Amino acid sequence: MERKQLKALLYKEIINLCYNGQFLVIVTILLFFYAVFSLETYPSWMFLIALTLIMLPLQMQGFLLAEEKEQQTWRILKQRRVQLYGLALVKVLLISVMTLSLVFFISVFNGLGFITSLLVCVFIIPALLILLSIGTIIGAYAHDKIEVGIWETPIVIIVIALEIIRESLLNNEWSTILAMLPNTQFYQGLALIQDQPSEAFLSPFIYFLLWSLGFVFLAAFVLHKRKQTF
Repeated sequence: MERKQLKALLYKEIINLCYNGQFLVIVTILLFFYAVFSLETYPSWMFLIALTLIMLPLQMQGFLLAEEKEQQTWRILKQRRVQLYGLALVKVLLISVMTLSLVFFISVFNGLGFITSLLVCVFIIPALLILLSIGTIIGAYAHDKIEVGIWETPIVIIVIALEIIRESLLNNEWSTILAMLPNTQFYQGLALIQDQPSEAFLSPFIYFLLWSLGFVFLAAFVLHKRKQTF
């Protein structure tokens, strides 16, 4: 992608987000949850970070890609030799910046130091890439934003189910199974960052990094496959 095209797409996406109703609703809901949960001892800041990852990158990436089809702007961009990879990448960059900014804000607001908050942002990058990849795949196949919502609902249900399983298996004989759940690895890594950051970037980080490589490759494959019929 040429530099001029990249700047034009970035400008287009920033303006689009400022007036995007779906984005404003999601951010409003997140801010509401932040305000409510800040008054409680539970859920913790780790839960707020997990909630942000589910609400923002997963949902917005799919919605923004499907919106290009609904508004038929992709045809115009395609005529100007914009690649589907480039379009998806620009959306990924913007959503990543917004998500990491919110995660940094949550960390600092909940008493973590500046360096620790930065480490938290680095730690969640693989999980962020996984959710962005899933959103990209859904957006590539969905015909409109309604279909995106339908396809993403089972994923949200799975995440909720995993959290229920994690809570149910705490402090019992199923701890080995519990340790293999992705949400358990995620929370363990975040907890370790405060006192043992080097440990957090070993097993938990590598666990998500390997998964993220697979999902990014799959998303790239899907975009390549769908570039003629997007």
